[in-house]
Amino acid sequence: MRSNDIHYDTYERYDTNGGSMGRVFASVLIGGLIGAAVGFLMAPVSGQELRRTIREEFEEAQERARSLVEEAEAKGRDLQHKGREVVEGIKEDVGSVRDNIKDTAHKRGKSISKMFGG
Repeated sequence: MRSNDIHYDTYERYDTNGGSMGRVFASVLIGGLIGAAVGFLMAPVSGQELRRTIREEFEEAQERARSLVEEAEAKGRDLQHKGREVVEGIKEDVGSVRDNIKDTAHKRGKSISKMFGG
């Protein structure tokens, strides 16, 4: 097993799960808003208390959204770093193949020259 195999596997795993974070974020946000709306409409409270509760719930939702955004940004940075590792691994592999081709071509050229008296 090559040392770069783990990088390729890691990239494929993250690549296939790339869109799931956005769906999770949207689902949490929509679910929270629907739940809060139903709860507010069903609760027997005064207007002032309802407004205070709505404000508090909104602030909590903002904080949860900020937290999810920070988590998504951290995962994005991690994916970027892993992507760079994959690219570097590919560059190394291509360089090795190129060097092998050059060496083989040089050796074959010498063999052909010897065959024809060169």
